Parts: sequence; structure tokens; C-alpha cells
Amino acid sequence: MRYALFISWIAIACLLGSTRLTQAQTTATLTGSVTEAATGKPLPFASVYVNGSTRGAVTDEKGYYTLAGVPLGTVEIAASFVGYQPATQTIRFDNTIPQKANFSLKPSEQTLDAVTVRGNPKQWERHMRQFKKQLFGEPFGSQCVLVNSEVLNFKEDKEHLYATANEPLVIDNQALGYRIIYALQHFDAAASGDVYSAGTARFEELKPENERQVSRFQRNRLMAYKGSIRHLMASLINNTFEQSGFMVYQEDVTKMISLESRTLTLAAASNDLKRLIPIKTSTAILPGRLATERRLVSPMKLIVFYTNATSNFSPYPDARYAYTEMRLPRGQLQMTVDGVITMPEGMEAKGSMGNDRLSTMLPADWKPEGTEKEALANSQTITHGKLLASDARLERITATFKERFKLLAPTLFGHIDKSFYATGEMFS
Repeated sequence: MRYALFISWIAIACLLGSTRLTQAQTTATLTGSVTEAATGKPLPFASVYVNGSTRGAVTDEKGYYTLAGVPLGTVEIAASFVGYQPATQTIRFDNTIPQKANFSLKPSEQTLDAVTVRGNPKQWERHMRQFKKQLFGEPFGSQCVLVNSEVLNFKEDKEHLYATANEPLVIDNQALGYRIIYALQHFDAAASGDVYSAGTARFEELKPENERQVSRFQRNRLMAYKGSIRHLMASLINNTFEQSGFMVYQEDVTKMISLESRTLTLAAASNDLKRLIPIKTSTAILPGRLATERRLVSPMKLIVFYTNATSNFSPYPDARYAYTEMRLPRGQLQMTVDGVITMPEGMEAKGSMGNDRLSTMLPADWKPEGTEKEALANSQTITHGKLLASDARLERITATFKERFKLLAPTLFGHIDKSFYATGEMFS
């Protein structure tokens, strides 16, 4: 089961800073420069990209760049250069008029001190295994290759493992067919199992060796997509969520549950108590500012079941499906017509959809096409490794629910307070 927390200065999920356009629609161009913050000198060959996508550009010898094909809407643009801290800017494109954005990068600051274990090969390898396990996640973590592991440094302090990198990490996801250039900004793994992680990501297609590998990439990408937050949002927009395997309810917490009860079924919560109200997309999905944008509006918490995967975390004995709770503190969020969330407005997500780590992340400009769409529409069951994985922590949480029969907040939850979130930023 997937599970994550996004704190106020760290954004998800999962997930993604661009708007996908149809062929009949247009994009914009962004220009500007990348310089050194202290001296103002240009930084040639710096990377500038739409965070969480395959769209990027490189600065010339004078530090200038031209980034074409930027999708309209709200996007997060990132700039990175070896030896410098990455920088980001959130930019709004309401039309195709070109815009400018300049970036000033500060030198990287190594926060690790003499406790750094670089000189102890065995300990460094142990920390590396823990780092990759937490950063990559399942089910494709074992198929992710960290090409430049030598740029990493680790430190242990008070049962926390911290990691920093001298330059962006290069990760080849051999399951999904992407190279991820990941600018690690923060990594803190506690002994309790909590992991804070933040960074920006740029995707590049890996060249497949043959047609068989092409098919495997497509199949695995579809597996990563199914049951994800993006899949849910896209199906709500299209009003096909039930066919896609989702059951979505709004929870009316004013409908109290008797503490004398020993069990609470989904049927009772929805039919008898009216605590769970089936969502109506006609009122929950509203137009956005652009034709390519939509808004999800719900003052009540959303309860989501994905029936094509099972989980022991679901508190309802008659609905042991992958289970997620979502809150919209501001009552709404903004997304593209393809389900890419661009302005989460503080969205909280806990449960199976809360932890899309790097091994399952897809670029924002990917979408199922052709036979993939057909497979998505016709699929009845799916072996979704991320959702089928057991999680003892969540099972312990469920025991509390069974005692009081309330939807209590677990220790971990997905939380986004920034006005924007991007691929690779998470807490789990």
C-alpha cells in the first residue's frame, strides 16, 4: 500500500508540474538566463525544464535558454547545474504569449560533517541500500539503477539517516523506460520508518533494445498509472471512474457512528447512516480558467476505493479494496483534463494513493494512447504491486478504527500546503 506525507515546504506526489494539451491546442515559449547568484556570471549548459516532465532545454555559452513547448496553465520550471542548488519558479501561462524567467543559482552547501560515513565502505553500502529502497519504492524499485551513486553522502544522527548529493542523481528506471535526472533537495529517513524526501525531476526516454522491451515499457507504465491519483482524477473528469474500478464517496462527519456497534460495513455507512455519499461529478468537477483545466470541488473528505486491488487497511469488512482518504482544506484543487494536479491547494491524501515514489512516477506529458487506452478501459483485474504490498503500520492503524468506528487520522498522511506540487517531492 502506498502512503505519504507532504509537509508545508515539501510538495508531493506523485506527482507533477505541467498541463497536457491536445494536438489542436497550443503551447508557449519561455526564455531567460541562468546565472551564478554571487557573481552574476552566466552558467552555460545548465538544465531548465518543466518539473516532472520530459520538456527541457540547456543554456548556451552565455547562460541563455529557450524552452519551447511549455503547456498552458500553471507550470513549475526548474533550473539545475552541477555544484549548485536547484531553483524553481511557478509560472502561469494563460495564453501563448512568450514569457521570461531568470534563475540565480547558489553553490551547493554540504550539510554533512565529520559523522559522514563515506570512509566506511560497508556502512556506506548499507546506507545506500536503505536510501534506494526508500527513494525508489515498489514495485519497480529493484529495476531502478542509480548511475552515479558516488555523488551521494550520508550521515547518521539521532536515529535519522540524512543524504545529500554533489550533483543531480541519474536514475535509469528499466521497468518504465525512463532516465530520471533528479535534483535531490532533502532526504531524511527516521528509524520509525518515516521518510522526508524532496527534489525536482526531469525525464528522458530510454532507448528500447527491441519491440519486446517497448511492449514491456508500455505495460509497466500502464501498471504504474492504474490506481494512481492521476488515474482517479482523469476518470472523475471523464465520469468513467466506476468503469475504471473506483468507488468515490464524500463523507458527512455529522452523521455520527454509535460506539456500541461492533462492526461498520460500507453498505451500512452509505445506505443506512448516509455517512458516505456517492460523489456526483456534475457538481464535483467544474470548469477551470482554460479549456484544458478542471477543478475538483468538495468541502467534505473524499473516501476512495480502488476495486482492482486489495488492502487490509480498508476499515470496512465488506470492502477490502485499496483505500484512500482525501481532504481538500480549501475545498478545491486544480488539475488538467488528463488528471495532472497543478494546484493542490493543500490537498491531503492518506492510504494507498499517498506514496508514488520514483519507481512508479510517470512524466506529466505521458498519457495512455492507442492499445494502452483499450487495455485500461477493458481491464477487470490488475496485479498492482504498489497496492498489494502489505504494510504492518497501516494494519495497526486499522485496529484503532475497529475500536471506535471512526475514520481516524493515521500517523502518516499526504499533505500539501504549497500552492503547487511537483514530481518526486514526498514524505512517507
